[in-house]
Amino acid sequence: MNKQIKKGDYIGVISSSGLLKFSNKEQIDESIMNANECGLNVKLGNYLYKNEKSKEELLKDKLSDFNKMINDDDVKMIIFSRGGQDSDELLDYLNYNLIKKTNKNFVGLSDLTSILNAIYAKTGLITFHGCVFKGFLKGNHKYNKDNFVNLFFNNNKIIDIKL
Repeated sequence: MNKQIKKGDYIGVISSSGLLKFSNKEQIDESIMNANECGLNVKLGNYLYKNEKSKEELLKDKLSDFNKMINDDDVKMIIFSRGGQDSDELLDYLNYNLIKKTNKNFVGLSDLTSILNAIYAKTGLITFHGCVFKGFLKGNHKYNKDNFVNLFFNNNKIIDIKL
């Protein structure tokens, strides 16, 4: 069973798939504000944004951020910054025993489904296909926020889907 989060906990934000553009900074600031409104603190990875590094250096940076958040006892949930491509390149390098031991919640979508599925297959931890941090609780803010709080704070697995 995954850990429930509570007000005051930290979520870690990393880019394990596509990197953010610097033009996304305003969206990230808004997402931090939305997380704070839920009572959550945010720790951003060091390597969220695009740069001119080689593919090997990017992989090293993505793994560095992933491991930093896994090893950070304050971080209770890891939300990926955005979807994209190449997340499957991390799979062979993830420490699944440590992931299982730390029992964090993982949330992402798109290309990150490969990481979410690998974590589930190798650890038995339930992962969550859901919002990425770039648009965290954006849109129908109250509906999204209420369901996020119900699922992760109240451990209520029943979510009312409005059509």
